[in-house]
Amino acid sequence: TGCDSVVTLNLSVITDLLNPVTRNLNIYPNPVKRGESVQIDYDFSNIERQGLIVEVFNTLGQRVYMERANVYPLTIKQFPMSGIYMVRITTGNDLQFYGRIVVE
Repeated sequence: TGCDSVVTLNLSVITDLLNPVTRNLNIYPNPVKRGESVQIDYDFSNIERQGLIVEVFNTLGQRVYMERANVYPLTIKQFPMSGIYMVRITTGNDLQFYGRIVVE
């Protein structure tokens, strides 16, 4: 068929590292108007609060916000642009929480 060689790839995927335990977030108000803040409704344990990181990504996958949270309840402040944003929270014990925010 015109090929001069064959390459075989053996790929092993370790799913425990690539797919951490995930949970969904309750974010309100949602949708939210530009310039307003949202709160995240979850009662994080003391272990989860240690080193807790909040990240927000735009639809292109670019991180537009990151904070090491130390004030509860969690609040993400003032979205300046309309659009859909994804929120990822990583806890101190490596749990990941995901949510979506619609900004009008």
